[in-house]
Amino acid sequence: MKKILTIALTAMMAISLAACTSTATPAATATATTLTPVTTATATILTGQAHVDAIKKAGKLTVITSADYPPYEFIDSTTGKPVGVDMDIAQAIADKLGVTLEVKNIQDFDGVLASLQAGYQDIAISGLTPTDERKLTVDFSDPYSTTKNVVIVKKGNENKYKTVADLAKVVMGAQRGSEQEDVCTDFIKAKTVKTQTRIDTLLLSLSNGQIDAAVVEEPVAKAYLAKMDGLAIANMELGYDESGYCVVFNKNDDVLKKLVNDTIKELKANGKIDTFYKNAADKMNAAK
Repeated sequence: MKKILTIALTAMMAISLAACTSTATPAATATATTLTPVTTATATILTGQAHVDAIKKAGKLTVITSADYPPYEFIDSTTGKPVGVDMDIAQAIADKLGVTLEVKNIQDFDGVLASLQAGYQDIAISGLTPTDERKLTVDFSDPYSTTKNVVIVKKGNENKYKTVADLAKVVMGAQRGSEQEDVCTDFIKAKTVKTQTRIDTLLLSLSNGQIDAAVVEEPVAKAYLAKMDGLAIANMELGYDESGYCVVFNKNDDVLKKLVNDTIKELKANGKIDTFYKNAADKMNAAK
């Protein structure tokens, strides 16, 4: 699914991250905060039971996301706060722990895992998929959702590209640091790949003719195209394996990981994941 990235942790720890904070109470007002940079010499990364105990003592679960990826995470037009499937899952995890939820939303997806690794948050949930590269530095929950990637083109070009080889000859676009960027470079092997930090600016570059086609995850593509004229999903199958979305932890955080996996199992069994998708769709439709 969504995102693949090379984690530049040392670079990320040299800057402050601009973020907005929300609590578990839907009516609460989000506030802007600046995170104080840490160094490896001062950062304390708790794992195991000590981490769970610290979360309960603090009374809150801190989560990092990049809310430009509907229906998984996006900004509610009424409250100005991150909402969506991932945020509902994060709330369920906080409820399981018996604490409130605090969400840090950053604009650049590339910073999500680096912020987690720096010790700023307890978990990351931002449409993230496990990759061999990521597994070297972070751990993943069981998948809570699976999906496929699609190709977005200008309306009228739905039948222009028949094969992956056709796409390799044109200018492809993807979100920077995402799995879709990897699809463009390593699977399609496009001669030219242009990236944007956000999906909305990526699709704007497609509308403006700066790229010929963009690879986006299907539910996200449908969410954006419902509000955008002039773009459509191409009539072709990429043939790229479906991906699973997971919650992400720092290495060896096994007690919290088990609690999250138990929560995901329960949400699947009682149909709550489907309800979260419906809730997200309702919020998106209300914003039209």
